[in-house]
Amino acid sequence: MPTNRYIAVAERLLRDLFMKFSFLRKLSPRLILIIAAIVVLLFFTTAGLLTVTQTISSSGTITALNVGVYSDSACTQSLTSISWGQIAPGGSVPKTIYIKNTGNAL
Repeated sequence: MPTNRYIAVAERLLRDLFMKFSFLRKLSPRLILIIAAIVVLLFFTTAGLLTVTQTISSSGTITALNVGVYSDSACTQSLTSISWGQIAPGGSVPKTIYIKNTGNAL
């Protein structure tokens, strides 16, 4: 039967694996716990190094000719820059601005 053959192969592999790591039986439980703690610490340190957050500042400066740029609908608060704040990747920040013709050309 093929099933018995697979079981025999699995038993042989487990026995070989156990023999290769039989030296662990000679270590004290405290030492095994210390090694395990170091492995966990290294894992999380590596994961922390691979996960990086970076803040990039962004702002816009407004320069206009023959038009005024304002932050209110009454066109009394002149707008010279726009601050976006923090934006998540792929996100957007809507800003409303008002533009008024200050020139005498049509």
